[in-house]
Amino acid sequence: METPSAPPPAVASSDPVTGGAVRTDAAGRPVKALGETALLSAPGDPSATEFSLRIVSVERLTSCEIRGLGGRSEPERKVFLKIRLHTSLAAAAGGEEGFMPLTPAAFFTAPSASSSEATPADSEAAFGCNDPTQVPVAVDAGGTEQGTLVLDAAHEHGLLIYEPPGTGGWSWRY
Repeated sequence: METPSAPPPAVASSDPVTGGAVRTDAAGRPVKALGETALLSAPGDPSATEFSLRIVSVERLTSCEIRGLGGRSEPERKVFLKIRLHTSLAAAAGGEEGFMPLTPAAFFTAPSASSSEATPADSEAAFGCNDPTQVPVAVDAGGTEQGTLVLDAAHEHGLLIYEPPGTGGWSWRY
């Protein structure tokens, strides 16, 4: 897994949406249930949401149609995960880039919340899957995106992790 260049933001002790306690995985990332939204607060203003990501569903696939070529491709690891997501990034998003990545390289899987093992979810096989509802490679400042993304997972069940550099990340049980 990549090491962020700056320390990740601190994890809130209570969920700003539900008010409940924040559960974390072995790496300190907040753990969400499918359908729950992960929020990143704006720097200096914990009440302002800069970025949100909701993993709506996870579908397990044993193969996918190869983009542009037809035929079928199998995962390089164990199983393809076709995730459906909704995300947005505030127009005034901080940072040098002004976007948040939505590529498989920003995702990892782990066997459970208690595991410190995180396996990358990107592969040539996943990249080659034909998915007409695929989200673009990033959500830009002021933008909202929804759609799907195919990942190559080492675990049929476990924890789906979204961890772009500098965020600390979030995880969802699947």
